[in-house]
Amino acid sequence: MKALDGRVAVVTGAASGIGLAMAARFLGAGMRVVLADVEATALDKAVAGLGAGPNALAVPTDVTSQEAVDALAERTLDAYGAVHVVCNNAGVFAGGLCWEAPLEDWRWLFGVNVMGVVHGVRTFVPLLLQQDEGHIVNTASMAGVTATPLTGIYNATKHAVVSLSETLFLELQGKGGSVGVSCVCPEAIRTGIAAAERNRPDEHRIAETDLTPERQVVGQAITAAAEAGIPPDVIAERAERAILEGRFWVLAEDEYWTRPSDRGPVAQAARVPQPDPARVSAPTKVKSRWLVHAGGDTQRRFAPTPKNTSSDATNPASSKPASLNHRRMSTVRSGGRGAQSVGRVTTVFRTSSSVTFPKTPQTSTRSAGAAPR
Repeated sequence: MKALDGRVAVVTGAASGIGLAMAARFLGAGMRVVLADVEATALDKAVAGLGAGPNALAVPTDVTSQEAVDALAERTLDAYGAVHVVCNNAGVFAGGLCWEAPLEDWRWLFGVNVMGVVHGVRTFVPLLLQQDEGHIVNTASMAGVTATPLTGIYNATKHAVVSLSETLFLELQGKGGSVGVSCVCPEAIRTGIAAAERNRPDEHRIAETDLTPERQVVGQAITAAAEAGIPPDVIAERAERAILEGRFWVLAEDEYWTRPSDRGPVAQAARVPQPDPARVSAPTKVKSRWLVHAGGDTQRRFAPTPKNTSSDATNPASSKPASLNHRRMSTVRSGGRGAQSVGRVTTVFRTSSSVTFPKTPQTSTRSAGAAPR
């Protein structure tokens, strides 16, 4: 999409935080916006606070229900006649040791964080394809491309959103590319996600005995991280820019990577020991490249992969594909300087096409870092 003025956006989780910031940003760009949230009172207050009159519509919506999301689409079409940008943004959080977490946590987080996105995709993508124009924005998290202890369920849901978004992007490219996809992976943001329990439905309530010390520790850590986080307006601006640029990845800026203290309040609270590189035996010393699109530039990061990959695998100038050791097997290019890609991959694929499906190398040696099965 080259312009937003006069278009229509739908944003879930819009009563506060990133969702409300997105709605305000879109209104400022001349869009009409439908704000959806499970908190009806807070949603009405948020819409009134925007002061946008008929250009903003509140639709109470439980994204865990396909029928509710279908109704959201119907209200949008009835009010504005079309929809162009859909932000599947609603999300909740619960922490603790993943083997101790009650099934109610798993069901609640997957219901909102994953199935909420699934329902949005199933409802709105056909509409966008029918009008041959539009953009899907799925809110994941840096927890979708990294991992910290005591947040296993949340991590799993956000990894699922990242994978679904990558797949959706590739499938829509196969349909001609008229509908774009962006995956938003924020770092710590000044939102109320640490207080997500206020929206936990009765069927997913947990017993007092499930409030373990680890759960309390991670709750305090997430609260502190959110209070020290960046304003949600920053994420809204990044998302808007990605839509206009047709860019998939919306990732944390450089500070996230260069200041580990910002990344690890949960890890620090859990007192997880870090490995001493001097004690790592030679065969397992590892190095590979993270590619991060931040601010339009591509920067290399390092993450674990087998050491004995081919020289081509660690040479970004090489045009020869090498083995992959991570499930992300596509490289998306934005053109110009920056390649939009992230993943623990052992190579960078240079291509003039928008999407590359690398083939598994014919050399079958496991020591060359063969792709996982």
